[in-house]
Amino acid sequence: MRAMFSSPRAAALTFALLASAGCQHTSSGGPGGQRDDDQPRICTEMACFDQASITTKLSAAGAPLGTHEFALEIDGAAQTCTVDFKVETETADATCSGEGTSLRLGPAMRGIEMQMDGAVGYTEEPIPGEFEWQLSLSGTPKSVHVVHTHAGAPILDQKASFSYAELRPNGEGCEPVCQAASLDWTGP
Repeated sequence: MRAMFSSPRAAALTFALLASAGCQHTSSGGPGGQRDDDQPRICTEMACFDQASITTKLSAAGAPLGTHEFALEIDGAAQTCTVDFKVETETADATCSGEGTSLRLGPAMRGIEMQMDGAVGYTEEPIPGEFEWQLSLSGTPKSVHVVHTHAGAPILDQKASFSYAELRPNGEGCEPVCQAASLDWTGP
């Protein structure tokens, strides 16, 4: 089972996953090689990339099983995403027409801490009756218009502009610097 996350956790998870793709050793230095207090700067070497995301919470009425279509207008350019949502407890990935665009639809998840042989583990389980979709866009788009339909019936029609924040996954004063934006919407 794949998990979907609320937007702040999704952003943190996205950057944590990106970090696992990069090297995990540290190096001293960074821009200037020294901190303001003349101590060597310690920077990890994690990768990141510019990204915008939208997470939309839905009730069961907004996430019926079947084919969901998303008409997207991103900075004036049209794209589409189609997802076949077959099982209420599983996340489905969409097929999108645009490069750098991805969408997932599935149950909203809650974290569960569990004990196993003296170790603490973490897993997630679906929240009954609560669903969400998450749209991820590569780069730094300025605006988006999303029309979400199911069987030709509108579920959500919303526009927004993105506001970006700087992200430095390797620490203050370390490269790379990426731009990230996230929006949270509520559907039916």
